[in-house]
Amino acid sequence: MPRPLIPTLGLAAALLLGGCRADPQAIDCAARIPAQCRQANLRFADLSGRNLEGADLEQADLEHANLRNVRLRGAILRGTKLNYANLSQADLRDADLENAQLHRSTFERAQMERANLTHAAGTEADLSATDLEGARLDGADLSGSDLGGADLGHASLREACLDGVRLAAANAKQADLTGATLGKAKTFGMHLKGATWVDGRTCAPGSIGGCDPVEAATRPSTRTSQP
Repeated sequence: MPRPLIPTLGLAAALLLGGCRADPQAIDCAARIPAQCRQANLRFADLSGRNLEGADLEQADLEHANLRNVRLRGAILRGTKLNYANLSQADLRDADLENAQLHRSTFERAQMERANLTHAAGTEADLSATDLEGARLDGADLSGSDLGGADLGHASLREACLDGVRLAAANAKQADLTGATLGKAKTFGMHLKGATWVDGRTCAPGSIGGCDPVEAATRPSTRTSQP
């Protein structure tokens, strides 16, 4: 006998109509405001354009989900699986994505100001032209990702893995890169005025494409990569 579905509204209806492979006990997660969807199976769900501000999606499975233009401001996404998900142009301001899995996910032109991505695993993700001003990415693994044209002003990237990352034309003014790794990163045109470099030194005005430490601003640049 098929298991009965719990009557739902809004997000839940979208899950069913969108062909989401959701567990029955998770189907009613949108009946409460903010939505409570902890550990819910929402793989392949089409939630594009939905308003999920403040939603609790901690440790939910949203792999391959369509979250384009979704409003997730202040949402809880700690430990959430977002691998291969599409979050382009989504609103993730002040969202908590600590320890989230973001492998090959798309955040192109998303709003992520002040978002918490501490220890997030975002390898080969598309974060191009994303607004990450004031975001926390301490210890995050973004190796192989695209942050070209992203705004990282005042962001914290302490101990972050940025190996092979494309940072061309990114704004990292006043960002903290202490202890971060940038092996083979493409930093051509990256703005670093006032940023704290990997070795703890402050980058002087005019630091573009690499850090010219304040105390040695007249010396040749310490650029670590080529375009």
